[in-house]
Amino acid sequence: MKKEVLVETSARHIHLSREAVDVLFGEGYQLTNKKELSQETIEDTIITDQIHQDVKHLVTVLPESQKEVLLMRYYRNMSFKEIADATGVSINTALGRMRYAILNMRRIAQEKDIVLTL
Repeated sequence: MKKEVLVETSARHIHLSREAVDVLFGEGYQLTNKKELSQETIEDTIITDQIHQDVKHLVTVLPESQKEVLLMRYYRNMSFKEIADATGVSINTALGRMRYAILNMRRIAQEKDIVLTL
């Protein structure tokens, strides 16, 4: 008896034989119960939202110069050269501010027992 596996796609369901799954994903690959193939649960959504809120809070407590560089780098996708030019500092200063911003966020998160992972 051939085993078939149901693969859900956004448009339709596709039935694959065990042999096809082995060819596509590797022999013995378990297609079922894969978190990356399932939709996000409500718990995952709540945790992700909480992490985003915690990160936003951590950014607000940074010194202004560190916050400025972090926002330019992560939210405006600026290079360190662009950040240095926009803020009137050297690239090394921009890099240093970014480094200290990350270190400060880690320190504050640890002090306040904030977990930033799922």
